[in-house]
Amino acid sequence: MADFPQLVALRAKVDRSFLYLRFLGNPPSWRRAFFARNVGRYVNPNGRQQRNVAMTVKNNLYLNNYTSTVHEIFFQNDDCAYELNAVYHFPRPLYHFIGRRRENRHFDRIKPQFRDVYPTKKKKDLDNLVKFMMDAFNRSIYHDDSCITKFIVEKRYDNKGTCDGRFEITITKRDTNEVIYID
Repeated sequence: MADFPQLVALRAKVDRSFLYLRFLGNPPSWRRAFFARNVGRYVNPNGRQQRNVAMTVKNNLYLNNYTSTVHEIFFQNDDCAYELNAVYHFPRPLYHFIGRRRENRHFDRIKPQFRDVYPTKKKKDLDNLVKFMMDAFNRSIYHDDSCITKFIVEKRYDNKGTCDGRFEITITKRDTNEVIYID
C-alpha cells in the first residue's frame, strides 16, 4: 500500500474565490473498482486513500479557520462553475541523478540531459490523476464534481528539494461572464 500524501500548504480567499492545496508525496491516481467474489460485493481500491485526503483537507480547513471561507466560496450556490488547475510533480528515477544513489537525490544533482524531460512512459494517466482528486473532494469541498467546468492539468518531474514528488491543486470560482455560450 502506498503512503498517503501529506498536505503541506493550504490557502483560501473569499474575495478572489479560490482554494489552493499542496501535497507532498507521490501523486495518487484513480483505479477501477472490481467485484471481489470472496466478499460478494464491489471493492473500491481508492476508498481509503480518498477518504484520507478528504479528511486531511477538512481537518486543515478547520484548524486554519478556513471552514466558513470555503463554505462561502463553494457551498453557497449549486449553480456555480469552477476551474481546477492541477500540477502533478512525479518523483524522479535514480538514473536522472549523478551518482545514482538515494543520498544523491537533490535537484542540483540532476544530469543536464534529464532536466527538461517530461514523464510519459510508465507514469499515471492525467485523467486518472484528476479523477482521484475530484472523487476525493466530492461533498467535502464541493457538492458534486459536475460543477467543475474547466481543467488545466500538467504532469512533470519534480525539480525541487529531494525530488520526491508533490502535487498542487487550485480550485477557483469561474466568472459567469467568461463562460462562452454558443448557439
